[in-house]
Amino acid sequence: MQQRPPLAWFAWGFLLTLAPLLRADGLTGPFFWTSTAPLIAPVADATHPIVSMKDPTVVYHGGKWHVYATTADTSGNWSMTYLSFRTWAEASAARPYYLDQNPNLRGYHCAPQVFYFRPQQKWYLIYQSQHPTYSTADDLSKPETWTAPQSFFNGTPSTVVQGWIDYWIICDDTHAYLFFSDDYGRFYRSRTRVENFPRGFEDPVVVMQDANRFNLFEGGCVYRLKGLNQYLCLIECIGGPTGKRYFRAFTADRLDGTWTPLAQANSWDTPFAGPMNVTADDGRTLWSVDISHGELLRDSNDETMTLDPSRLYFLYQGRRELTPDPSYSQLPYQLALLQSDRATRAADSPPGAVLSVTAPQNTTAAIGGSATFSVTATGTGSLVYQWQRNGADLPGATGPSLALPNVQSANAGLYTVVVSNGVESLVSAPASLHVTLAGRVVGTAVEFRSDVHHPNGNIYDQMLLTGAAASVTADPGQIVRTSYIDTDDDIVQVEFSGAGTLSLTLDSASAPARPTKYNQAIDYVKGHAAIVVTGANETTHLSVFSVGRATAVDQSLFRDDVNYDGFADLAYVTIASANGRFGGLRAGNAGFRAAKGLTGIYAPGVQFDGPVYVHDITAFDSAAPVLQLGGASDVRITGGNLAQDNGRAVAVSGVDRLQFTAGSNSHGALLSQQPNRSRLERHGLDVTGLIATAAWDFAPQPMTPLSMDDITIYAMSQSVHNETDPQLLELRPDISFRTWMRWKRYGIDPPEYAFPYIADAHAAGIRVLGGTTATVVFREEFTAEEFEQIVTRDAEGNLVPHDNVEAGAHRASLANPAYRAYLEALCRHQIDGGVDGLFFDEVNHGYDGATYDNNEGFDDYHLADFNAYLLAKYPRGTDFAARFQMTADNLLRHDLPPGDLRRNFNYRRYLAQHGWSRTPLTSANPLAAEWGHPYDDQPEPGARTFVSTAEPYRYFGEMVRNLKTYAWEKYQRPLLVTANGILPKVDFQSVGLWNSNRFGDNGTEAEWVPVIDGHLNGRASLQSVFRRFRARSELLAPGAPVVVFLDWPTATLNRYTALPQSEREDFWRIYAAEAYANGIFFAFHLKTTTGEPTASAQGMMPFFKTYAAFYRAHADLYHHLTAWPSESQIVVAQAQIMTATWQQSEPRRLLVHLVNHDYDRGLKPRSNVTITLPLASPPRAVREASPDLSQDRALSYSHADGKLTVTLPQLTAYSVVIVDY
Repeated sequence: MQQRPPLAWFAWGFLLTLAPLLRADGLTGPFFWTSTAPLIAPVADATHPIVSMKDPTVVYHGGKWHVYATTADTSGNWSMTYLSFRTWAEASAARPYYLDQNPNLRGYHCAPQVFYFRPQQKWYLIYQSQHPTYSTADDLSKPETWTAPQSFFNGTPSTVVQGWIDYWIICDDTHAYLFFSDDYGRFYRSRTRVENFPRGFEDPVVVMQDANRFNLFEGGCVYRLKGLNQYLCLIECIGGPTGKRYFRAFTADRLDGTWTPLAQANSWDTPFAGPMNVTADDGRTLWSVDISHGELLRDSNDETMTLDPSRLYFLYQGRRELTPDPSYSQLPYQLALLQSDRATRAADSPPGAVLSVTAPQNTTAAIGGSATFSVTATGTGSLVYQWQRNGADLPGATGPSLALPNVQSANAGLYTVVVSNGVESLVSAPASLHVTLAGRVVGTAVEFRSDVHHPNGNIYDQMLLTGAAASVTADPGQIVRTSYIDTDDDIVQVEFSGAGTLSLTLDSASAPARPTKYNQAIDYVKGHAAIVVTGANETTHLSVFSVGRATAVDQSLFRDDVNYDGFADLAYVTIASANGRFGGLRAGNAGFRAAKGLTGIYAPGVQFDGPVYVHDITAFDSAAPVLQLGGASDVRITGGNLAQDNGRAVAVSGVDRLQFTAGSNSHGALLSQQPNRSRLERHGLDVTGLIATAAWDFAPQPMTPLSMDDITIYAMSQSVHNETDPQLLELRPDISFRTWMRWKRYGIDPPEYAFPYIADAHAAGIRVLGGTTATVVFREEFTAEEFEQIVTRDAEGNLVPHDNVEAGAHRASLANPAYRAYLEALCRHQIDGGVDGLFFDEVNHGYDGATYDNNEGFDDYHLADFNAYLLAKYPRGTDFAARFQMTADNLLRHDLPPGDLRRNFNYRRYLAQHGWSRTPLTSANPLAAEWGHPYDDQPEPGARTFVSTAEPYRYFGEMVRNLKTYAWEKYQRPLLVTANGILPKVDFQSVGLWNSNRFGDNGTEAEWVPVIDGHLNGRASLQSVFRRFRARSELLAPGAPVVVFLDWPTATLNRYTALPQSEREDFWRIYAAEAYANGIFFAFHLKTTTGEPTASAQGMMPFFKTYAAFYRAHADLYHHLTAWPSESQIVVAQAQIMTATWQQSEPRRLLVHLVNHDYDRGLKPRSNVTITLPLASPPRAVREASPDLSQDRALSYSHADGKLTVTLPQLTAYSVVIVDY
């Protein structure tokens, strides 16, 4: 790999170092780059199974980056996609628009180039169809408007001898040039006059050629270098020992001139950009083996393809190594950004030739004072400014600054500036002018009444607008109410209390007049209102509503002949807070609408302690709808749907969950809950699916608090997030503990859950647990940077896949705080919906190697924890080098933070140094014994190693504590928590029985469904395993019940479902009974998410209901159990009968469980089964309980010499002998 030249320490030396890179006569090498992690990944949907994102073209326009790119799907079909975003950090969250949704662009189109052609004032999209093709549009951000494909040539020119590929347009003052490659070592050029473009291209000619086709392969692009008499050409090549992609560079002084190789930028070893001169920006191993087809970020978006040499950034396609490589279309390309070490401006800084404007700053002024707004705009051409207030032009305000010398209430509002350069126009972000005053009221308003005592207990001062604007303040402990009439002739009340000043301005204000819809002898001003609040804090509250029969005390105001609108109409509310907080905004009876400027709520940076209720927001014509806050926990659209007349997206901020709920107008007419009909954008990114939710259409009613002693019947009815399982309501267990399990991409939004399921279950007396896996993560739910940080890694630093779950799924672990926060957010959705508890799967699988050949969990968080573990275990400064073969350059040190993996010990580096990266648990590795290995969904016995101490105890416990606290503080209800396996911090254990769990004797895999020749082997017993579960649980979570269930459709569950129905019933008669007999609960298996036959489909429900009824009626036999010391002295006269004995203190009795294992394709009932047990004195009574009996029955017995002998007339499958003494 190339080595960077040393950076000089002094300013003059630094200049000397850079001087060879950019001389006055042109660009020179060598080049060095750093790469981000993938920023843009393939995003699949139901009709686009995309696996590859490649060939990007990128321009900056209108304050956003716009990217068009090629996509390939699982069938090898090529198409294109579009996405836009404001900053590169937001790129991964941008939602793609697939261009085949445009009827004009269906079929094979790829390798795009986009630019603005100034002579025609149109956007051009150039692409490959296979021949060079183009479409045009007036707005590149509307991909649905691209025109039908047009060809540059009529057929293939005769001079093109082996095909053509990857087309590129660039113009000088006179000509438009088309460059392309052929994958056979030729680089072509054609041209036409600018005034003839896109017609009239000459026959292409070869301008560069190489006998080695891979030295001039494909992906060519050509740029004009800003400030230099030079053009730059990049061509993608294939080289290196394993045939990887890189770029060579060439320069010319004319587009029709001779291309010369650029020194130190023209080979595999010294490329313009390639694996040899690119490093990862985080210091890790470069994520991609290729630096392939891409584009440099241009300094303009027009046809000149101008490039600023001091701002070199390269958007490229890359991929990880695969062995073997799939077909070309299936290579998993993603897009990332290279930064040159000579770049002097940030990647997100607007290109110099592109129009941009800074945001003016909010301003506060006292009445009579002055205020100034100013902006800085950049761009080519002559810049023209026009300032606006509330979207309306301000006469004479045509400079980069706006001065307001004598501020009055009428000046309060939102200010923007429109900047134009003759080619495009750009509107700045808004800034608010907030007005303060020293008194009660200023402007055109009068205090109509003071200290009005309302029946609701509040004290009001009533203000009445007499003109277009006024500012008011509220007395301490009182409300100031200001009245006007809106454009629908409703009287509107604006109520304000607490700290600060409220300014109310009316657009198109009329002279005061009597209301036309009310019986009232008061004159009101009519107009379209805007509200500006300044100096607010958490004591400040604002409500807006119209006067109606439901909101007014005086019912004589209303006329029977009038059809009232019942909503207050206004343009916007903007809020500035003195301390960043605000009490609450209640405008559920108010609709925001406007045809210009902003409409809605504009309070960025303001945290609302109380609710934010809005009926609706609607933008017409050029207006922009907004719902921008600093943060709020309860934001609702009450009876509205946010549909926009002008089709614009609603800009949102500070809203993590936007609820659409029912509402009402001011006359009490109810409005049903409406679905969202808007696109919600945060910083230009579509976040509709992330925050728009329907409020629950039922009130979650948690069940009464319970003890685990109240739960005897468990059921396994797993779904993803679906509707009520009728089997569950039919069986009516005490609890369904794995009702929802999030194994696929869903569940990040409440609407994805069928929450009425909870209400249905509660009505039937069933407690329901939600849940999620605790190790799976999905790329689509994160930005590329977040995803890279959240996924766990193998010992080579590669991301760990979890493809057996879903293509594209990866592993994460609870050691990562970001992943824990992600899981907690998912769980809070379910808690909000009313679940009684949560089930977690794979809690300690983050580094146990269950899906990745024992090679996972070596991410930075784990390594930092491992260092801390070793330092705590060996606190005296043990010679780590000698003990663990650590080298001097990678030594564990007490004087450095354990998480400083650059300076302190790095276990991944250690494994690589010793050649153990692929086999980290090898016995040759002395640290393998310190790292350890999980013990099948339970902490390792004795907690002797790192793996046994980290996640199951500390991190899982932390998450459980947070979630229980959330449920209690928000809803005052307890939350049950369980997890698959034997773990601490749970209310009950839930152990999945599947084929790879090594809970059997001597650490073997227990045969949970014993089978011989396809039939149930009822002679086998699971008693030793069940007892091992209970003993293990007592060590980790004393007193927690243990539940077992049939888990995952592998060998165990498949063996069960393959049994004949009679033998499936026998399985439950024997092994469920054996579990209950040994103090374990066996969950009735109704269904799982994988679609294997349900209990109903297999005819099991009548049997389950009968057996569940027995266990329910005899629940007292399975709780408050203690071991009986004399159990080993019980004698059963017949073989093949399992016994288990417990004692209870209240009532004082012994419970002797007997399970018949005499079996051969059916149970063989046993007659006259005699048991003998030590008992000092005669019993008070002896009886038998059995699901094989219609009712309990008394048993005959004898007592002599301190022994009790009892005879059962018949033992079919399972009986309990109850000895009261």
